[in-house]
Amino acid sequence: MGVSYDLLKDPVEAEKAYRKAIEINPEYFEAYFNLAAIFYNKGAESQNAASNIPPKENKKYDAKIKEAKEFYKESLPFFEKAHEIKPKDRDAMLNLKEIYTKTQQYEKSKAIKEELDALD
Repeated sequence: MGVSYDLLKDPVEAEKAYRKAIEINPEYFEAYFNLAAIFYNKGAESQNAASNIPPKENKKYDAKIKEAKEFYKESLPFFEKAHEIKPKDRDAMLNLKEIYTKTQQYEKSKAIKEELDALD
């Protein structure tokens, strides 16, 4: 159901459906991954919006970047759980690495990079 709501561009209902799926099956990788993606995408939208703010409007820019980071942080526990469930899933690892970098968690980003390198 979550995917259907995603396709209908209804992130509120998609989130509810993914959370329900996780409640039913706490090891459901796709539900964790897709729930994380909802928050990640909101972060990306905020970051893109920030790039369109004129340079003179620093406060607006900073607020949008802060908002983006909060969405990225919100996605983290779900990507982390997805990674825990499928530790060799490249997409989950790449997303984790990116979010750790964007939220200045460089040691965690480095650790994920090392995990990715070990897969090759």
